[in-house]
Amino acid sequence: MTQLLERQKHLAELDAARRDASFGHGSFVLITGPAGVGKTALVREFVGGHVGQATVRWASCHDVLSPVPLGPFQEMFGELPIDARPPPLIMPAGRPAWLVEHYRRILGELIGSPQPRIMVVDDAQWADEATLEGMRFLAPRIRDLRVMIVMITAEAALRTSAPLRRTVELLQSANLRWLPVRSLSRAATARLAGRAGRSDVEALYRLTGGNPFFLHEALAGPPAAASPAGPELVLARVDRLDTAAKIGVQTASVVPGRAERWLLADCGVLESVDPAIEAGVLASDDEAVWFRHEIVRRAVEESLSVPFRRELNDRVLGSLAAHDEHAGRLLHHAHRADDGPAIAVYARQAARDAAALHCHELAAQNFERALVQSEHLSDAELADLLDAYGRECELTGVARWAYEALLQAVELRETIDDRPGLGCSLRRLSAIQRALGRGAEAMESARRAIDLLAEEPSEGLAAAYEQAAQLAAADHRIDDAIALGTRALETARELGEHEAAVNAAVTVGAARLRRDPTDVPALLDALMVARKHQDNDAIARTYVNLAGALLAHRCDDEAWRYLAEGLEHCEVTDLAMGRNQLLSIRAAWYFERGQWREAEDDVRRVLAATGECVATLRALRVLSLIETRRGEKTAASTVARAVQLADGAEEAETVVPIGLARAELAWFNGEPEQAVEALSPLVAIADEREHQWWAGESALWLDRAGALDRVPSKAAAPYRHLIEGRWKEAARYWRQHCRPYEHADALAAASDRAHLRKAWEILNRLGATRRAAQVAERLDRIEGESQAG
Repeated sequence: MTQLLERQKHLAELDAARRDASFGHGSFVLITGPAGVGKTALVREFVGGHVGQATVRWASCHDVLSPVPLGPFQEMFGELPIDARPPPLIMPAGRPAWLVEHYRRILGELIGSPQPRIMVVDDAQWADEATLEGMRFLAPRIRDLRVMIVMITAEAALRTSAPLRRTVELLQSANLRWLPVRSLSRAATARLAGRAGRSDVEALYRLTGGNPFFLHEALAGPPAAASPAGPELVLARVDRLDTAAKIGVQTASVVPGRAERWLLADCGVLESVDPAIEAGVLASDDEAVWFRHEIVRRAVEESLSVPFRRELNDRVLGSLAAHDEHAGRLLHHAHRADDGPAIAVYARQAARDAAALHCHELAAQNFERALVQSEHLSDAELADLLDAYGRECELTGVARWAYEALLQAVELRETIDDRPGLGCSLRRLSAIQRALGRGAEAMESARRAIDLLAEEPSEGLAAAYEQAAQLAAADHRIDDAIALGTRALETARELGEHEAAVNAAVTVGAARLRRDPTDVPALLDALMVARKHQDNDAIARTYVNLAGALLAHRCDDEAWRYLAEGLEHCEVTDLAMGRNQLLSIRAAWYFERGQWREAEDDVRRVLAATGECVATLRALRVLSLIETRRGEKTAASTVARAVQLADGAEEAETVVPIGLARAELAWFNGEPEQAVEALSPLVAIADEREHQWWAGESALWLDRAGALDRVPSKAAAPYRHLIEGRWKEAARYWRQHCRPYEHADALAAASDRAHLRKAWEILNRLGATRRAAQVAERLDRIEGESQAG
């Protein structure tokens, strides 16, 4: 084992992680640095020094367009049994349950290990999403494992790769040691030059910058003053080979990672690579040939002319296709060969493979690559492709792109008279339109979908009914939602569509719970069915509806329970949309309970992470009320943004809460006419929907604006009490239900100093400076009247 220079601190830190792992305190170690700096050499030095003291599993990632999902885990733990069923064109949301089982299987192996384990993932900047998700899955558990997981990555990738950056950010909150590796100093360069009998130290340092790989190449060549720099150092060694060996090296250079011997034989260069192996340009074993460093492979590949590079990739593609290799690998070479028809085929196949393993960003990228080759697709294939791409954009939080793709799919299916396909595309488009706050368009698309699919009841009809039911429920048209949801459930059962049946059951249960806070069993039954079918998206929707409806009914403890369970589910399954919905509800939960700082934290997370309408509107409502009650200048712009979004959504459950926030701001600003203008449509909605809380709060603001004719019979009790002057009953209700702002607001209606001072104290503690100022003014006036009397 060679002695590495200037790496003793790194080796000591790695050894500390190994010792911790041997005592059951696992950790991640992140090794970063520029190419050629010796990151991999450092880890190999460390691993070589602990043979027999730990079980080592080593895997490498490769620079290909579409990496093999779970490639490093499969290299470490053997081939993982992928679901044998062919994946549907449109994958359900959420990490598949069987994929989670793979992670759990790996976790089980780590838990049961008698020896500490060292797991190394080299070139992690090229890791697939499923592998990175596996790291995130292990993150909260690693502290109790006898394992150290070493991730080696290029430093620049932390800026350019969003999935890798997200993973590292999460690992930092787990147990992470971060070891940046830098180039060698002049002193270390001098020591290496001395070992090689060289005296041109300054020239070597100028040439290589202390990069260990380039130093090694320079020291193997002529004096530094006569040597080329950077990658040219590598090419100089290749140029010294004979023509046949050089062609063999060039063929191997277009294959990232290991080039199998059978592949090189198919390309007619297997025997010609032997001189390159003897010269140290390539390394080999009985199965494959590879470059000693990725810098070498890239330098050779990039030196090829474009036509010759395409020719070599075309040869490799033909061999790999004959051996039925992974679609992602075929896509890489099809792309490098500029073979449009092959890209169209393999990009779609690789995208579906990626989607099946929850690699949704990779799936979207591959569908995009297929879309570029649309001239090689039939209209029907292109429409299917647009549907699939739209789904992946939805799952990766790019609703705008999903909308554009699905709109094109609808237009295309209309031209080819594909009525069942058109119905399904319209149903999916309706969901995206709702997510973007286009409520009227969403309902029209859902109705068209039902009309088309009902002509000859087939797959998709139940989902269309269910989509319309969701829209009705969001508009708080409970009878319509239950009727449509029940129709969806019956249709799904008739057609044997289990996923649609689960979603319909969730929607019906959610609608019933919106009406009656005690009607929880129906939704819990739906949750059990969703779990039975391992439908992660339906499970998340169930938790969103449980938490949201119970919070709206002021059942805080029950709402918190389902918030916690739902967020845990969405973290495990990496469901971004469900997580953002639940975070927006949790922000409202914190806000109502007077924990405004925690509410703001969740609001920021939601607004930074999603453009989805419902979650965004919940977050904006909370933010606008906090800003209004604090008297912040940004309140007006926040309210205006929310009003614009809510008006587009045209759903009662968004329009009413935002309208009430607008009325509150107008009242604080001393603009009763604007408050009445905001409230007028809300009163009709609350009355029509028989919603006691909307009716009560609307009546309260109308009363304060001097425009209330009568107290609605359906108004919730605490609001009715306050309007009728029974502020003690209102204050008692809000205190019992842990609503400090409303409690103080009711106390502010008192005429004695003790209750007013209590209200002022609560409001100041919350930071509700505008209402506190109003109460202080009343206190001053009462005290002044008392002194005058």
